Amino acid sequence: SQIKNSVQVELTSGKLIKASLLICTIPPQNILDIKWTPSLPKDMTYSSLRMQSGRISKNMAICRKKDSVTPNLLLSDTPMQALYVASDEAIGENFYALTSITNGDRATLIERSSETQKKALFKLSIQELKLSDDIPDQNFIFHSFQKLTGQRGFVSLYPPGSFGIKETWIEPYERVFFAGEHLAKHSGTMDAAIESAIQAVNRT
Repeated sequence: SQIKNSVQVELTSGKLIKASLLICTIPPQNILDIKWTPSLPKDMTYSSLRMQSGRISKNMAICRKKDSVTPNLLLSDTPMQALYVASDEAIGENFYALTSITNGDRATLIERSSETQKKALFKLSIQELKLSDDIPDQNFIFHSFQKLTGQRGFVSLYPPGSFGIKETWIEPYERVFFAGEHLAKHSGTMDAAIESAIQAVNRT
């Protein structure tokens, strides 16, 4: 609720929190689960309905070094989707760290696969892109965000026809400012979430 010069948040427990300003970082799908007083503007409601989210999975392989390896990003049609060498620090004398990021259906595939299946998918992607020779099984590192935290990892997705819906959230809704990975110029990373938060603070 927004009353005069303050914002009041009532939790399901009944606890009340008051402030002069509020920065809301809740994902757009959950924005509509909140009872807003006064009601959210129609353009924000429409934007929330248009925004989508998907799973994201990040994994790593330690590959034998090739002379041609430099920090780079490859977007591919392979099961591991996006593969990159982050920086010069990721390249050692004999090996380098190759990271993959998958989202949507491919992320779900990786999450549901066994360790053996994940390694096979990673090797297939690396061989198809000619990034390295055969990689020992112990050189794979798989991290399951969902299993370790109990939360569903996600990243914002923008379907066709959704161009421009982020702009709705740039201006504050009275004393509430909005931020989050989904509202950054380039969404999908922790850097994007931090960038969006800084922008929101600068607007207050």
